[in-house]
Amino acid sequence: MTRSGERNALEPDPVPVLHRVRELCGRFPEGPLPPAEVKALRESIDTPGPVERTLLPDRRTRTREEFGAYKRERDAALAELAEWVRSAVSGSTADLERLGDRLRRLGDHRRLRFDPEMLGLGLQPEQTRAIALHLLHTGVSSGEIFVGLQLIETVVQPADASLIRTLGHLGRNYGYLASKAVRRLEFPAPHQFALAMRAPRTDRQQFAAALAGSPRADIDALMTTLSVADTIALLTMIGDIQGTPKWIEGNDALAATVVAAAESPSLLGEGVPALMSIACLIDEVAYGTAAFLPYSPGRREQVIAGLESALAAPAAWASVTAALERHPRDSELIWLQRRVLEARRGAIAGFPEGLAIRVAVPPPGSRQEVRTHLLIDGMPLVPRVFSLGVAAMPDRVLQCESGLVATVEPRDVKIADPDCVEECCGALYAEIRRDEAGGRVEWELRRTRSAHEHRERLVFDAAAYDAEIARVSSDFTWEWPARRAARLLRERLAPDLMARWDCRLGLVNSWNSDRSILELSFSYPDAPSSASDRPWLQFVYRTEIPDAAAVDDRAVGIAVERIASQFREGDPKRFAKVVSGSKELAASLGIPW
Repeated sequence: MTRSGERNALEPDPVPVLHRVRELCGRFPEGPLPPAEVKALRESIDTPGPVERTLLPDRRTRTREEFGAYKRERDAALAELAEWVRSAVSGSTADLERLGDRLRRLGDHRRLRFDPEMLGLGLQPEQTRAIALHLLHTGVSSGEIFVGLQLIETVVQPADASLIRTLGHLGRNYGYLASKAVRRLEFPAPHQFALAMRAPRTDRQQFAAALAGSPRADIDALMTTLSVADTIALLTMIGDIQGTPKWIEGNDALAATVVAAAESPSLLGEGVPALMSIACLIDEVAYGTAAFLPYSPGRREQVIAGLESALAAPAAWASVTAALERHPRDSELIWLQRRVLEARRGAIAGFPEGLAIRVAVPPPGSRQEVRTHLLIDGMPLVPRVFSLGVAAMPDRVLQCESGLVATVEPRDVKIADPDCVEECCGALYAEIRRDEAGGRVEWELRRTRSAHEHRERLVFDAAAYDAEIARVSSDFTWEWPARRAARLLRERLAPDLMARWDCRLGLVNSWNSDRSILELSFSYPDAPSSASDRPWLQFVYRTEIPDAAAVDDRAVGIAVERIASQFREGDPKRFAKVVSGSKELAASLGIPW
């Protein structure tokens, strides 16, 4: 078999997708599959041959009429697809191959999502399963696999689990459909866990969510089959999703496993992967789901101290340094080196009473952003009261306007963002008010757009509160070079400098997932608005500032001055890139679209 899997000189027929995924898993037998390899495989099966048919054209659905027309087209397309499937009910080789050939030449399979029970096939379960298994075993295209995974969902049997898991390693939509299918099994947790362990961190949330919603008995049974390292992997992957699973509460076995990992970090393995697990576990115990496990008094603090000690050990520094010598621009390794340095300084300095604020940066590969963790008497606030989102970024909650500063006049501050948008899932706000007479600061917590309104009142000593806000508002040690440059550049550019060019400054940032890039957006002549028909353009300017474990303030200052001078001396519309807006306006200004 060729590595590409598309064709083999000795075997002229295309190689089944199943064989290609198995070959990939054989080359990388442990841990997450390389994202680039998985992506290349997905892309190669999307169009193995010429597209000859489109059942459901891609159309706009902005109006009710457009949506109605699209729904009618979709119903007709699914009816035709059902007829194709029924035509293979005989199980003959010719009929099954004809179905596969039709799906192989289909150009719109991703839009043909369906509920097998609503498709109206009128087949016996064993007939549907036979057709699905044929597609999954022999399919050479995404269309065949996509339809096969959907068909098998309602007729899946335990014997099918390995096949479904293997194809689920294709990730994205395939992972989603595989997760849905194994969820129908009597004991799906091991299969969801296996899918998660082979998925890149950015693609495993769907499996983690399924595990989070599992019954306590299923999780207990799963844990009996897992090593300490795998149990900690389960715990940290749950930390990547919103909310605290019900099986966390009172889970003595899970708490004991966390304690065991802290007392004997070698149980987590060796080298860089083990150090990554330790760093992520520290954050989970301090700020995340693992904080709510039933530790004995003082044990949580001991766990963090033990894990930080392992991270601060000379062997950890040597391991990360050696890895960075081989991969000097790897942001995950740079992040880990910074965590080792922080552990040596004892960055997590206990859990005082009242309000404590800790800014934490997740691994870049998690594609999660910097979070401002609010601890109340040592316990994380946001995971306890807001299951639909995460703690807000420090730029917004600490540095925007007055941040968390308490005044006599009550102020609303958003302290947690939803996973989607506030208009859909709401957000968590604190109304902050200073009680001068009582020497107190009061927070009134409230969730927006919640069917079950949550209101809670928190009271802090004013002097201690003010000291903590002053400390954290001036602490930028968490920043990486491009992030620090972005903060300084915001101060230099807004608002007068951009007004010189009739532009409005938008976002200036460096994202955790792409830490060596500083990104700046601006609009001309006004910010985009649905209330105005005036044409506008939105631009993005990007520049590279290399990532590093320690920020060189002099180098950052030089970079900021270079960028500011560029914006001062020349019209930024001439060197930034247009990303949206009016094509006609761009043409009138001579700006490439």
